[in-house]
Amino acid sequence: MSRQVQGAPRRPVRSPRGLIAALVTTVMLAVSLVVGTAATSAQALSGSNFMPGLIISDSQFYDGAGMSEAQIQQFLASRGSGLAGDSFAVNSRSAVVAKDGVHLRCNAFQGGTLAASTIIYRAQVACGISAKVLLVTLQKEQGLVTKSSPSQSALDRAMGYACPDTAPCAPTTLGFGNQVYSGALQFNTYKVNGFARQPGVQAIAYSPNASCGSNTVNIQNYATAALYNYTPYQPDAAALANLSGTGDSCSSYGNRNFWVYYSSWFGSTIGPDPYPVATPTISGTTTIGDTLTAGPGSWAGSPTFTYAWLTCTSSPGTITDNDVPSNCSAIPGATSSTYVTSASDGGHYLAILVTGTNSFGSFTGGFGMESPIGAPVDVTPPTVSGASVPGAIWTANSGTWTGDPTPTLLYFWLRCAQPITPGHTSVPDGCVAIAGANSTTYVTGPGDAGTYITVQVAGTGPLGFSLAVAPSLVALDLPKTDTPPTVSGTPQAGSTWTLNPGNWTGAPAPTLGLFWLRCDQPIATGFTTVPSSCAAIGGANGSTYVATAADVGKYLTAQ
Repeated sequence: MSRQVQGAPRRPVRSPRGLIAALVTTVMLAVSLVVGTAATSAQALSGSNFMPGLIISDSQFYDGAGMSEAQIQQFLASRGSGLAGDSFAVNSRSAVVAKDGVHLRCNAFQGGTLAASTIIYRAQVACGISAKVLLVTLQKEQGLVTKSSPSQSALDRAMGYACPDTAPCAPTTLGFGNQVYSGALQFNTYKVNGFARQPGVQAIAYSPNASCGSNTVNIQNYATAALYNYTPYQPDAAALANLSGTGDSCSSYGNRNFWVYYSSWFGSTIGPDPYPVATPTISGTTTIGDTLTAGPGSWAGSPTFTYAWLTCTSSPGTITDNDVPSNCSAIPGATSSTYVTSASDGGHYLAILVTGTNSFGSFTGGFGMESPIGAPVDVTPPTVSGASVPGAIWTANSGTWTGDPTPTLLYFWLRCAQPITPGHTSVPDGCVAIAGANSTTYVTGPGDAGTYITVQVAGTGPLGFSLAVAPSLVALDLPKTDTPPTVSGTPQAGSTWTLNPGNWTGAPAPTLGLFWLRCDQPIATGFTTVPSSCAAIGGANGSTYVATAADVGKYLTAQ
C-alpha cells in the first residue's frame, strides 16, 4: 500500500488492365479487368462493405426479368458502348436439361442476326440470369459496356468464357452471341448441376499464386458460389483498399470488380431480400438438461425471425440452402429460440434453422453443433498448484465435467515455453507432453527450470472427448512472492517508514533489491512494474526510509 505524506491474378499485376484467371470449366480460364474510370461512383463504395460469402443475392442474380430489352439498349447507349449500335449473328439453341434430367439449365434460345441488347435479353430469359449480371460480366471481362469501339478480339471473348490464359479460346465459343449465351448457361449450370463449389464453407484463394494463400469463406448462396466457380479467387485487403485500382502482387480483381460495377450501376447487390450476413449460432453445452440458445446472426433486409430445432445423426455444419439436411429431422414443437436438451437427445447432434422474413421474401439459414448431446464437457476449467522450485509437488484440479455417461478423465502434464492463459482447449503452441506424467500430481525436476508447468485434462466417453488446459503464468525457478510487500509509517516529514518485503521463493533463493518510490497519487496493490506516477528516490534502497520535506504532498511506497 502507499500513504500520503502530509506537511509537516494469375500473376502479379502488370498494368491496370490485364489480370486474373477466372474458372469457367474445370480447365478453361477467362480474363478479368481491374476497375477503371468507368465505375466512377466506386469511389463512394468502401471495401469494408464487401462480403466474400455473399457477393450478390440469389434473387438479384437469378432474375430472368431483371431488365427489359429496351432498358438494356438504353443502358448501353447511356454509357457510350459500341454494343448499342452493333448486331451479331448467333445460332438458335434448344432447351438444355441438367444432369438430373429434370431441371433446366436454359430454355430454348432463338438466334439470328440480333442487336447486342436483344442477345443479352434473350439469354437472360432463356437461362434465368439477370441482364444486370451479364452486363457487369461483359464489363469486368472485356470492358465492353464502356468501350466505344471494341476490337474483334474483345467481342469474340466477351464473357471470358472458355478462353484460357495459356492456350487459344475454344473455337466453338468465339463470337459475341456465343459468349453471352454460353456465359449465362454456365452461370446456371453451376447451380442446377451441383458443379464444383456449392454453398457452405469453402477455402478460397487470393490469387493463382499458391504462395499468396487462401482463407475460408462461408458461401451463403448459389449466386456467390457461381461467381467463385467462374472466378475462383477472392480480393485481398490491398485490392479492397483501392477499389478503383490495383492492390499488391497477391491481389485478384474479378469478384471485387463484379461487386463494384454492379453496386455502381444498379445499387445494392443484396437488394431488399433478407439474407444472413453472419451465420446463426448456438450457445450452450452438450450437457443433457442444458438450455441451448439460438442467435440469428447478422442479416440484411431487417427481417423478423422464426426458429426450428433439428436433431441430426451427424453435424450438418453450416446450413445455407433453405432445406432441412437429409441427415436431420425437425423436433416437433421446438420452434423457440431456446431449447432444453433431454435424455432422448443423447448421442444426437442438434441444429437450428433460422428463417428471416420481410415483405420481399424469406431465406433460411442454419448451423449445427459439432459434438453430440451427452459428449464430455468441461464446465469449470482445470487448475494447477505448486511451488515454482525443482522438487515441488504440483497438483491438478480437474475442474468440473459433465457427460452421459460420466466421462473418464485423463491427465497429461505439459512443459511450456511461455505462460499459458485460460481458455485453451487443445495443446497450446510451445508446449510438449512430459513423458510418463499422467497422474493428478507431478514432481518438478531440473529439466523443468525456466519453463511453465501445466496440465491438460481430457474427458473421454463413447460420444467423444474434449480437452481443457489449466492456466500457468509463473515459470519454474523464477522468483515468486506468496505475499505482497507492504509499507508502514506515519504520514509526516521526519517519520521513519518500514518496508516488509513479503515472502519470496525461487531456486536459488532470490536476492532482494529494495527501491523507495515517491508518487503523485495513491498506489493500489497489484503493481508488478513502477507505476507511471512514481519516481525512485535516489539512494533510498534500505528496508527503512525517513520521510523528508520533498515528500510532503506525495505518496510513499516501495518496490
